[in-house]
Amino acid sequence: MFFVDPAELPESLIMEIVHVSGDDWVFGSEYDGVATSTKVQVKAGPDGLAERLGIEADGAMAALGEKIWWDKS
Repeated sequence: MFFVDPAELPESLIMEIVHVSGDDWVFGSEYDGVATSTKVQVKAGPDGLAERLGIEADGAMAALGEKIWWDKS
């Protein structure tokens, strides 16, 4: 499992996840004036809490409709 210590991140790094509709979200980040965004899906479990997070890492994944999925442990 991979963890990042927030104290090690640069102060100029901005990250946010914005809800679009249903399970669809957009993840955006900006660092040193360069902004990026990508499609994210958040899947809720039966209890209504987030259970899975899927990210389209690049254009090739988006073209295929594939995502990298992280499951809550």
